[in-house]
Amino acid sequence: SAQGQFRFESCRLDEGPEQVYHTLQHALKMAFYRAGTALLGQEPPWGALTGVRPVKLPTRAMRRGASPEQARAESRLASLALLDMPAFQAAGCVLAYMAMPGECDPSLAVEAARGAGKTVAFPRCEAGGKLSLWVPAGLEDLEIGRYGIWEPAPARCKPLQPGQVAFAIVPGLAFDAAGRRLGRGVGYYDRLLKGMRATKVGFAFSCQLLPAVPVWGQDVGMDALALPGKILKYATEL
Repeated sequence: SAQGQFRFESCRLDEGPEQVYHTLQHALKMAFYRAGTALLGQEPPWGALTGVRPVKLPTRAMRRGASPEQARAESRLASLALLDMPAFQAAGCVLAYMAMPGECDPSLAVEAARGAGKTVAFPRCEAGGKLSLWVPAGLEDLEIGRYGIWEPAPARCKPLQPGQVAFAIVPGLAFDAAGRRLGRGVGYYDRLLKGMRATKVGFAFSCQLLPAVPVWGQDVGMDALALPGKILKYATEL
C-alpha cells in the first residue's frame, strides 16, 4: 500500500514508486543470483542479464570479520592513499560519510581535509530515496538518522548543493576493476551522483574489490577506487 513499508537487507524504506522500483531491481538481481546458486549448485548465468561475470559478493560477516585493529589499519591506509590524490588535494569541497560497522572509515581523510581548510559535507537520507548535503562544524552537529547512521542535524548545519562538491568519497558493498559500484539496493548515492561533476572515488577494504559486480542501468560508476595502500584509477584525467 501507499502507506506501507518495504524491507530489504535491513533497510526500511518509505514506499514510493521510484524508490520501490530501484529497490526491487536490486532485490530481483540478488534473488536470481542466490536462487540460481542454490538450485543449480553453481553460479547462475549472471552475465546474460548484466554483462558481467558471476561473482561471490562480500557478505556483512566478511566485512565485519576483520579485527577492529585490522579495520582501523586498512581504513588508515586507504585514507593515506586518498590524501595523495591530486584531485583530493585540489578540491575545495569534499563529500564524505560517517562509516557504519563493517565500512571502511574515511575519518582520517576528513580530519586532513578540515585541517587543510576544505569544506566537508555529509549526506542525510530524505524521503523519496534522496540524499541532501550538509556541512557540520563538528561531530556535535550530527544525530542518528533513520537507518541508524550518523547524519547532519539540519538545524545545526549549513546546507550544500551537490554541484558545489569537487571530490566525493563514496561507500559501497563492493567495487570492481572496471569502476562499477554495488550499493545497498536503494539508489541513494546513484541518484545523488548522477550528473555531479565531482571526482567520484569509492572507498573500501581490500576484500571489497571483486573481479566484477552486478550493476543495473541507473548505477553510477566511480572515477577511482581508494584501497589500503593504493588507488585504482578509471578516469584518464586523474
